[in-house]
Amino acid sequence: IKSAAKAELVIKMSEKKYSDSVPENTVMAQSVPADSVINNDKVIELTVSLGKKTVVVPYVIGATEANAKAMLGEKELKVTVEYKNSDSFAAGLVMSQSVAAKKEVSPGTEVKITVSKGAASFAVPNVVGKSEATAKSTLNSKGLKVSVTYAKNSSVAEGNVISQNPSSGNVKSGDIVTITVSSGKPTVTVTFNANGGNVDVSNSTVLH
Repeated sequence: IKSAAKAELVIKMSEKKYSDSVPENTVMAQSVPADSVINNDKVIELTVSLGKKTVVVPYVIGATEANAKAMLGEKELKVTVEYKNSDSFAAGLVMSQSVAAKKEVSPGTEVKITVSKGAASFAVPNVVGKSEATAKSTLNSKGLKVSVTYAKNSSVAEGNVISQNPSSGNVKSGDIVTITVSSGKPTVTVTFNANGGNVDVSNSTVLH
């Protein structure tokens, strides 16, 4: 460039381009080949390197799979997806990304996103016959919520589970299981007839 200036040639920076091989602010091309014979008023156009092109990785955790792909695609990044169950993220939301947000990388860099499939399903534990405390502990340990009702029962000891709903099948973390706990044997009310005070069993009433 200095030599051209001394020869009173016109030097013009025509454009700047990204380059993976030419350092930033270095001439990477010129309109007139080297060692060419030219007039003094000839304009020499230069192309200057901007250095390697980089993009900033966006933050996509919590975004839907479609939105995450769009955001990464806008940055010319390659997206790969894997799917995993999660108790913390709803199905379809991004749980993690392999390249940290705000990091500068080259276009075409691969970013793997992990998308939630929702909570995994599993067989509901059978807690019938167990104590209320044990039933609650068993269900809570699986991430299940417990609703309790109480009822009299002549065959199940007070404090133990009579039944549960659902009683079978699959559930997911956060689902509600309702247990019915025995509050003891039913109370029997008897009536006496007027003939000598004998118990009239036929008129007995069972209170639930």
